[in-house]
Amino acid sequence: VSQPLTFLRQPADATVCFNEDHTFTVAFGNAAGADVEMFWTMSTDGGESWQILEENGSGGIFQNVHTPALYLSEVEGLDGALFQLVVMNGPCAGLSQPALLSVVHSPQCYPPTGFVDFKLQLRPDGESWGVWIKAADGFDPTGYNFATSGHIVIAATSGFAYYDVQSHAGGTWKPGKYLLNVPETPGLSWYAFDLEPGTNELYLEPGNEIMLFSFRRQGDCPDEIFLAHTLVPEGMEPASFTGIDLGTSPHTVFALNEVYGPGAADCKGGGQNLATNPGNNPGSSALFESPTPGKMLLSPNPATDRLHISLPSDTSREGSLTHSIYSTSGAVVKNFAANPHGQIIPLDGLPAGLYFITYEVNGKIINRQKFVVK
Repeated sequence: VSQPLTFLRQPADATVCFNEDHTFTVAFGNAAGADVEMFWTMSTDGGESWQILEENGSGGIFQNVHTPALYLSEVEGLDGALFQLVVMNGPCAGLSQPALLSVVHSPQCYPPTGFVDFKLQLRPDGESWGVWIKAADGFDPTGYNFATSGHIVIAATSGFAYYDVQSHAGGTWKPGKYLLNVPETPGLSWYAFDLEPGTNELYLEPGNEIMLFSFRRQGDCPDEIFLAHTLVPEGMEPASFTGIDLGTSPHTVFALNEVYGPGAADCKGGGQNLATNPGNNPGSSALFESPTPGKMLLSPNPATDRLHISLPSDTSREGSLTHSIYSTSGAVVKNFAANPHGQIIPLDGLPAGLYFITYEVNGKIINRQKFVVK
């Protein structure tokens, strides 16, 4: 006797970029253990009528049509289509719920052709910070641009607290996830800030900085505070930022590149490279420190018990990668493997003073920079 089938997992609605593929998946229980026949169907008129999909139909777009996992090798032209699995068990038939496919052409669907750098800057009051961006080398924004997504991560000495988050440009920013006293980064806590969806005008132009948002400390200055990029603990998403410049033809999609302005967030040191706000744009600055091409970013600098190392995007990342720390006498005081995506190193045992750190590929020094232990 044939028995009805039970669907354990229904296919989920999906929003997919026009240049991606997608798989709809179903799970069902077959209590009778009998052989079943299955096939996927599609409706392009809101469920009024359904067509049975053929294997490799429409030029190979539809694949695995007789399995619980329908694979669409292309989705362009399928916006608004519904997909449903039909399972036959003798005279009984089971229908999955229909799943809606939405195909979008949003900026996130296009590979970026421009990039922006970002920094954390102590403000002149000495009690608040701003997160700033500027166009990276090779990107000439027109001023007619918008932020489409943003996720900024800040690390600070455990015990740090903030309040009064103010949005300045590029939309509304809100506090996000936080991780306190993370075991893999002893003494540090991590705080995320997220950009809310909307029409987020930037007005980013060549030679200008834009302050996205600011926040104020509650309590004493932290010993360390810095922007995190790709190097974040488990459970925290890496920093990201995307936008589109509509003044270029074709439109330029831009994304986050790297951190600049090392030392600008140092609260106890007064903040190097203080930004100004000329003109009527509260988020712009004509004065900023251009990053030196090919140099490592070290923060904080001066450092106390740890140092965050970030390599520039144009640095070689293949081969045997190492860092060495030298004293002013030329003696090697530390030597360790380099992480091409950035890393935090302990400075235990290093007396206060001036040091040099190198980045070496296959034993050849590619990069050298100085830092201070206080």
